[in-house]
Amino acid sequence: MQNISRPCLQGMLMLLLLITTPAVAQNLALNKMAAASSAKQPASYAVDGNNNTRWESDYTDPQSITVDLGSLQKVDRIRLFWEAAYGKNFKLQVSASNPADEASWTTIVNVTDNAATDNEYTNLIVSSSGASASVQYVRLVGTARGTAYGYSLYELEVYSYSPGPNLANGKPAVASSMEGGFLASQAFDNNDQTRWGSDYNNSAVPADSGYVYVDLQSTVTISRVYLFWEAAFGKDFKLEVSDDAQTWRGFSRVSGNTARTNDLAISPGATGRYVRMHGLQRGSGYGYSLWEFKVYGTTQPLPVVLTSFSAAPQGAGVAVSWTTASERHNAGFEVQRSANGTDFATLATVAGAGTTPSMHAYTYLDAAPLRTTSYYRLKQLDTDGTFAYGPVAAVPAAPATASALRIYPNPTADYVAATWEIPLASAGRWVLTNSLGQVVHAEALSAEAAPSLSIDLQPYPAGSYVLLVEAGGQVVHRGRVQKVK
Repeated sequence: MQNISRPCLQGMLMLLLLITTPAVAQNLALNKMAAASSAKQPASYAVDGNNNTRWESDYTDPQSITVDLGSLQKVDRIRLFWEAAYGKNFKLQVSASNPADEASWTTIVNVTDNAATDNEYTNLIVSSSGASASVQYVRLVGTARGTAYGYSLYELEVYSYSPGPNLANGKPAVASSMEGGFLASQAFDNNDQTRWGSDYNNSAVPADSGYVYVDLQSTVTISRVYLFWEAAFGKDFKLEVSDDAQTWRGFSRVSGNTARTNDLAISPGATGRYVRMHGLQRGSGYGYSLWEFKVYGTTQPLPVVLTSFSAAPQGAGVAVSWTTASERHNAGFEVQRSANGTDFATLATVAGAGTTPSMHAYTYLDAAPLRTTSYYRLKQLDTDGTFAYGPVAAVPAAPATASALRIYPNPTADYVAATWEIPLASAGRWVLTNSLGQVVHAEALSAEAAPSLSIDLQPYPAGSYVLLVEAGGQVVHRGRVQKVK
């Protein structure tokens, strides 16, 4: 049994979340920048959304892995999916800024004697006012390994909301068959050391059509189903609901699954008393086997679902564009600009759509952009006076005065070198932006710095990036690099 303590987070900035909603379980850490104290396998593998790749540390204590969420986010739930080399004792920590400063980190979960390979921690961050705070960095610090190997994570997932109680916990369960002592009830006991397993040795039982269902004992609207498979997983299966355990209605179908965990958001929600996993094809030569089968009800949606945000030159100006999937009590957006990516000023306010389930597209033209690199972001304003900040997009100054960088190898899967001929005339920095103009990394450069850079692109997803070298607030060199897998 693991022991967990959760200190109270004090004095951090309270913001509402702008870019997620409980109807869609958005993993805030997905494909974000990740770094580790050591890496036998890359840290980026723990945030790539692939349950078949993993980060692996050296075989010593302590070890850590840090994820940069890219901007301030409300963080209320963290899930860890370990390989067999799990953490026995570890801490989950968060920071709003300056992760290099150890004083900036706050421990929100302290775990001892863990023996599970799937950990989920909810209702995490509470400020002195009782509201969820916002952070940018999430770190796992392992202090004692559970095996002789290192720490190894298939996935470190971060979410903005906790979905409420598991409605299936401890409820009556029925299965098509059971192998030995692997009872149906053990998929609903909140213990990931016990499991249900279907019978695959009985010729009278069709091995590929096994099922297990739970009686929630009342009619509910389901927003999320979470399946944690043993090695005997379901390749093809469907989720169904029923009012009487006789007539079933399908609401989700999965084909070609290879993952050992399936976190399935249900939108719109499915309503019923009984919930069933109906296997269609096994993923192994064994039966179907679930450590846990969790069911969650609906929760209150958050104000705005922002699906895209970008800033790009348009004529002599800069067009700032964004799209929302839905809005709730949205008064509008402030378009803000900065010359350094830190100090922002409001350019204009764009009215929102109030409350709507429909997609809306917005554009604002900055007709007089800065002559240096400009940074843009949104401040979303709710009708109750609360607000939230979105991601930052960078637009370099007009490139006519910027010389091209020599970049090699290009494309690259890992490291890239960039050089230029004349040293910088004054202190500056280098900036890496993605195809949307969003800053993914920036570092200072002194005037005495050598006219070259070596950059590790391994933490970043495949795609096109722009590398800028600035001096005295002006872009003096630029180049494009293609990251491949």
